[in-house]
Amino acid sequence: MDHSCYLSRLARIWDAIILVIIGLALVHPVDNVLRPAIVASATHLNGLLVLIGLLGGVQAFGVSGLLFGPVLVMIGATLLKTPWKSTIRFEK
Repeated sequence: MDHSCYLSRLARIWDAIILVIIGLALVHPVDNVLRPAIVASATHLNGLLVLIGLLGGVQAFGVSGLLFGPVLVMIGATLLKTPWKSTIRFEK
């Protein structure tokens, strides 16, 4: 989007419009499909869970949420899988 703004400032409006259309039609959908698939295979989590982590992370933390969202989901999944043993010992 920055380059399209730059092109529009140079009075190359049609080039800017074409760049926005290509970005919205090709780059954006591919990024939304491939990023969760790559993160899901690397973290061994469900793809839908990773997608929710990515979108929730971006919503909560902005751009840095692309990293923090899946990390927090992975930590939560690990904590749910960990068998907790009681540390309280009752002696007779």
